[in-house]
Amino acid sequence: MDKWSTHVLYLSEGIVTFFSNIYNITNLENYSSLAEYICDHMVEEIKKKENVDKLDDLLLIDSD
Repeated sequence: MDKWSTHVLYLSEGIVTFFSNIYNITNLENYSSLAEYICDHMVEEIKKKENVDKLDDLLLIDSD
């Protein structure tokens, strides 16, 4: 049963990831990469939605 995923993390718009050991997600190294993964997906979705290419443009949109 250890090899089966027991948790589901919903990232955004139909994107999910699975994990079976909460320690794998919450230890510092993996948490950082998970945070980057989530952020990268969010930035890509917003870029497509708002039709922009630069992070600076995204920050301007967000500040409005």
